[in-house]
Amino acid sequence: MFRHTFASLAFTTLCLAAGQAGAEPAGLLPALPYAGQPGQQPSRVALAWLAPVLGEGITPASRQLLLDARSAEGEDPRQVTITVTQSGLLDDSLRDVRYQLVLSRQADHWQIDSSLRQHRCRRPADRLWRTTPCA
Repeated sequence: MFRHTFASLAFTTLCLAAGQAGAEPAGLLPALPYAGQPGQQPSRVALAWLAPVLGEGITPASRQLLLDARSAEGEDPRQVTITVTQSGLLDDSLRDVRYQLVLSRQADHWQIDSSLRQHRCRRPADRLWRTTPCA
């Protein structure tokens, strides 16, 4: 399985501005499918689509973002799954939030076809990713 963390793009670990990472208001993210710009790399398409919920400012002490891209198709994939995980959230109920995005390569651009948002709760201190609200 092809695995690439885009460390060369400086997206492996980013510190982002503090903010509410809980339930995003409906309509905050652009509708799917979402087409990236021609020539834009899949990781940049994912971050552009997630920008409304990730925040724009960068500070050293608020939260971290890990971006991981995988494809089972080798070095020249037609489809990539990108997982963007936020940790260190300044939130009483949420420990981590992750977005799993499936992108497909079109003629001259990458397109996000589907997304899944999951989170881990602080209480109970479990390791399970879920879509249901925290207690």
